[in-house]
Amino acid sequence: MDSRQMYETIKKRLGGHPHWTFRFDAKQDAMRIEDERTKKGVTISLPGVIAKWHDQKDEAVREIVYYVEQTLKTMEEAVALSGNERNIYPVIRSTSFPTETKEGVPLVHDGHTAETRIYYALDLGKTYRLIDEQMLKAERWSAERVKEIARFNVRSLPTPVKEDRVADNVFYFVNTNDGYDASRLLNEAFLAEMEARIEGTMALAVPHQDVLIIADLRNEVGYDVLAQMTMSFFAGGRVPITALSFLYENGELEPIFILGKKRRTQGARRNQPMNVFYNREGIGDVLLVSLKPIPAEERAFVKRGDVVRIFSERSGETVGYNIFSASSYHPFSGSGPLDVDEELVGVINDILAKNGFDEPIEADLSPKFVVGYVKEKTKHPNADKLSVCQVDVGGEVLQIVCGAPNVAAGQKVVVAKIGAVMPSGLVIQESELRGVRSSGMICSARELGLPNAPQEKGILVLSDEYEVGQPFVF
Repeated sequence: MDSRQMYETIKKRLGGHPHWTFRFDAKQDAMRIEDERTKKGVTISLPGVIAKWHDQKDEAVREIVYYVEQTLKTMEEAVALSGNERNIYPVIRSTSFPTETKEGVPLVHDGHTAETRIYYALDLGKTYRLIDEQMLKAERWSAERVKEIARFNVRSLPTPVKEDRVADNVFYFVNTNDGYDASRLLNEAFLAEMEARIEGTMALAVPHQDVLIIADLRNEVGYDVLAQMTMSFFAGGRVPITALSFLYENGELEPIFILGKKRRTQGARRNQPMNVFYNREGIGDVLLVSLKPIPAEERAFVKRGDVVRIFSERSGETVGYNIFSASSYHPFSGSGPLDVDEELVGVINDILAKNGFDEPIEADLSPKFVVGYVKEKTKHPNADKLSVCQVDVGGEVLQIVCGAPNVAAGQKVVVAKIGAVMPSGLVIQESELRGVRSSGMICSARELGLPNAPQEKGILVLSDEYEVGQPFVF
């Protein structure tokens, strides 16, 4: 099903409302439903509905129809702030979000960061309404009163956190799906409590309204993990906010362009590493194709049909694609990184061509997990617990910085080369660790997700029967 077909389906289901008008916006891939009596309405982004439709079929349509009916019904009714003080909350939105209603009435809002603003909403149960100055005037409320109540209410929300660990970094998630997870960023007491648990650098991300990520970044790898995680949530969010993360220090938030930290200075190879991700349950029916990391401020986008091309605004180089309604082209499956082979590259190039992108991807299909031989191990000049290893991977020798206590010259090991995707989702990139270049990673059994892997720190040492340079299959 494409966007035009979904528009017609939703329009037909809502056809029993004679005072509603419908408009299809092909450029934005959206539809607008308005009540001509109130001149108020709602805009629906269609790709997200289509992604759900591939999973849930008619249930996805029923859900969006119910949402539209409830929202427009609420707009017909008189909404009072007085008596509903406990239902007023702050909401975080991007700086691109409108600052006034369709009718030109200013919305109550505050500045927040260079990437975000704070708006104020009256929770109505199944939906909410952003508070505007007309509502304040009608009830003789001040904006300061709304803001004070909203800040008090957000501090009263529960703050359960789920914890995950990747490469010695700790990530905490608030994901209650009450519509105000990102708003908990404004709970100073909660952030202070979390700050007391942080051992490394504290960073936060609010990729969409239904998640708050708090990161304890203890090494350079953590920055990349946070960047990829934030982008993934941002791509799949119902109300996206920002794909950037923030450093948190002394109660202040500072946007950081994480992907710029490990950017390679040399030109991209024609046959470059290619990573493909698909997680229908997590982010919907979207295929994510990553070719090269670039700083967030440098990214630009162009959409044709079901495909968004991501490219460098500075150089014009393509760095990735997002393919929506992916399963309508091919029966993709999985819940994370896909194995990239000639067949998959061919399928993706075919999808790109069908959507008007004529330049095919030429991917580096060489194995990314290989057997390596540690030729030499020396002490890191700037870190007591790190070693600098020269590792033969067959045809080339890679310099890899390793923190494992059991690494030694003469060992055969598993090497994740540049472009490898770890089971955790981490993409291995060229990096610098304490001022020393590192071109890959020597893996532990736990990092590879091997069964019965020891939990103590240490790399996986292979037996002599393994051949240097051969693919390591796991």
